[in-house]
Amino acid sequence: DQRLSYSDYFLTSNGWAGATRAKEFPRPNRGTLMTRDTANYFNCRHVAETQETYLALPRKFNVAGVLVSATNYGELTHILIRAAMTHRRLIVGFAPVSVIVHALRDPCFRLKANVFDILCPDGQPVRWCLNHFYATGLNDRVCGTTSMLRLCESAAANHLSVFLFGSTEHTLHRLAKCLRTMYPSLEIAGMESPPFRELSFEE
Repeated sequence: DQRLSYSDYFLTSNGWAGATRAKEFPRPNRGTLMTRDTANYFNCRHVAETQETYLALPRKFNVAGVLVSATNYGELTHILIRAAMTHRRLIVGFAPVSVIVHALRDPCFRLKANVFDILCPDGQPVRWCLNHFYATGLNDRVCGTTSMLRLCESAAANHLSVFLFGSTEHTLHRLAKCLRTMYPSLEIAGMESPPFRELSFEE
């Protein structure tokens, strides 16, 4: 079943970063993916089981073959904070029009995108599609940069730490400085700039 083929793996834009369980699956193409062993992710409402509670994830809708979550900033931030408090691993992505077009052209990329726990409508045309075809009533898109800032603000208020991953060392240090200025109580647990190349087997 391809829907569960890459369960328990964590990939980055540079290739493999690690795996929670070593399974005999072929090495995927470059992309970002971390999923849990989950029930049918095509369900209208995802439910992620935790030790103490259940996390209801936003409903997904088919936009040109890509399963996009009908969500907003408030709901997304609440889910991510709750997931952190209950130690639930989630993978969240953001889908502007370019991602939808890429997924149309690349079935492997589309497969990976469709196993994200939440794929936000980052792009007004994507939001328009959700509203027009599925009457989701979304008032705004959900972009990655704004989501990060709202998440950091809420993390600081809830005494949760964040980890910065990606880009260059210089950019990471600048970002950390800005975040500490904006949210003085925010704890940055660490940061890492991945290699801008394919990872070695050892890595």
